[in-house]
Amino acid sequence: MKQYYCLIIFALFLWFTQGCREEEEILPKPVLTLTATNPTAYGAADGSILLSVEGLEEIPYLTSWNTGATTPSITGLKAGVYSVKVIYLEKAVANRSITLTEPSADPLELSFSVKQPAKWGYRNGSVTLTVKTGVPPFTFTWSNGQTTQNLKDIGAGIYTVTVKDSHPHSPVTTIGNVVVGQPDFVCSRDSLMDVDGFLYPTVQLGDQCWTAVNIRTIHKPGWDPKNPNLIEKDYRIEGRFCQGNYCSNEYGAHYTWPGVVNGQIPETGQKVQGIAPDGWRIPTLEDWTKLNDWLKIDGNGGPGTNVPNKIRGSSSSSGFNVLYAGNWGYGVFSGELGAFWTSAPLLDADGNPAGRAYYRLVNNLPLLGQGHDIIEKGLSVRLIKND
Repeated sequence: MKQYYCLIIFALFLWFTQGCREEEEILPKPVLTLTATNPTAYGAADGSILLSVEGLEEIPYLTSWNTGATTPSITGLKAGVYSVKVIYLEKAVANRSITLTEPSADPLELSFSVKQPAKWGYRNGSVTLTVKTGVPPFTFTWSNGQTTQNLKDIGAGIYTVTVKDSHPHSPVTTIGNVVVGQPDFVCSRDSLMDVDGFLYPTVQLGDQCWTAVNIRTIHKPGWDPKNPNLIEKDYRIEGRFCQGNYCSNEYGAHYTWPGVVNGQIPETGQKVQGIAPDGWRIPTLEDWTKLNDWLKIDGNGGPGTNVPNKIRGSSSSSGFNVLYAGNWGYGVFSGELGAFWTSAPLLDADGNPAGRAYYRLVNNLPLLGQGHDIIEKGLSVRLIKND
């Protein structure tokens, strides 16, 4: 009997739940369509979106945009992502999103006024930059590390600037390039300026242009004290030595050979810039031989054929003006002579560097001397202009 009542109760339960399922409401599935009009210009707020709903013709519904609007259409829109919810029958929700796009921003209009350096190698040029469009204030980042609008006290070269404005929608960034020209160099008139601002008078001897004094450069090519992105110690020449006030006058500094060639091991006859400014180089053995051959002709660089007599002293007839700066070795400056490194290393029988390099020297003898010495020795340096 008890089992019979249980069967009756179970049958009633099945009948009741089936009836509830048959009475469940089937929710409509509306179709949302968004029709967009994009903003007409960069940063403009004239876009719009129109919502149309199908499938809820007899059913009231509420509209909710992520902007807070509750109308079927929204206007005055900038570029961005917009979404809408349609809520119906107090509990059902349909969603749709759309993205408005905008035209790219017009680049800023940049205008450059250039003043090139007064002489070859000088760093007294300038660039005046004018920004003709965009929203001020502007920020400026130059390729030499400067952040001012204009550049001054610069050398010849190509300079790149990145300009960013203050557009309230999103800043506009534009990159511009400007070329600062290099004046023609006139040897014997113009002086060579190195990266440290030291000036070296020059002298024309035959078809060669030489510095008329010894150099005293402190830093390697590429050094610019106005560029905050450069690390000073990375550009300081290793193997530079000073005797008294030599490094502040025409006697100049003494350099080891590795310091002079800036770490290179050139091949025989190879032209090496080393620590020379752009457009100049460390003289080769052949350069010195050519100079000697030209000077030993009577009338070239002065009367007679004695080469040292034509180039020795601060007022030499040729203008080459060799001073007895001596040499540096193991902490000692010595010698009544002027000794100059060449770019040529001494090679062993197998053609490998032998730890020595060639030099030329002037002393009291009537011949332009030549020899080789250990590369750690400190000698003077003259520069020659590239052909």
